[in-house]
Amino acid sequence: MSVIRSAFFIPAVLFFGLAVSFGFGSDGVRWFWSDEPWIAALLLLCSGVMWVLLFAQIRKRQGSRERALNAR
Repeated sequence: MSVIRSAFFIPAVLFFGLAVSFGFGSDGVRWFWSDEPWIAALLLLCSGVMWVLLFAQIRKRQGSRERALNAR
């Protein structure tokens, strides 16, 4: 299974993208979460959890595939 085909990939990328997103206005470039940085920290935490779940899922599937090949 590839990383991109995992169900955890899109949420991981979206959470990360939201955490580091910027806005453009009349006052220039502004980080969306400059008033409330705890939201960005929460989004980064969610992204990190999704990445850990994604790689754990891939590692588990690769291990089961190797066991199936060795059983033959």
